[in-house]
Amino acid sequence: MMVRSMPMTKARVNLGEVVRRVHMEKEYLILEKGGIPVAGIMDIDDFADYLELQDANVRGHILRRNCLRVFV
Repeated sequence: MMVRSMPMTKARVNLGEVVRRVHMEKEYLILEKGGIPVAGIMDIDDFADYLELQDANVRGHILRRNCLRVFV
């Protein structure tokens, strides 16, 4: 597992590559604004696992709505 940081401006310009790396290479990405971490990006399967750990009802709701499989 690789965790990297990137300025939001660079991520915006390279969004396709960022998403490919997160999804295909299973990287985690921390987005920074002015050098301050403000958000994280993870693969959709990892996100589903995270949601299930937080609240199984939330994950079930999202899966029923097909939100997690739209981008895969």
